[in-house]
Amino acid sequence: MNDFLERREICDHLRGEIPDPDDPDGLQAAIAAINQQCQGTDEALRRMKARCASDPDAMAQLNALVPRIERKTPH
Repeated sequence: MNDFLERREICDHLRGEIPDPDDPDGLQAAIAAINQQCQGTDEALRRMKARCASDPDAMAQLNALVPRIERKTPH
């Protein structure tokens, strides 16, 4: 669980560090980093909650996270 929480913390930090649109290179780099760190974390959070359902301390940590941060892509 610690690996997941660390990855999610990095993801949340990156999501808060979006540069100004006037910096297209910085914006593209930030988007690439977010895509790398955040992809799959919504599903991983869902699985982690199912796995830790009987652990109140773990669930408190997991429930503090926003359940859906990934952008929905059209099919």
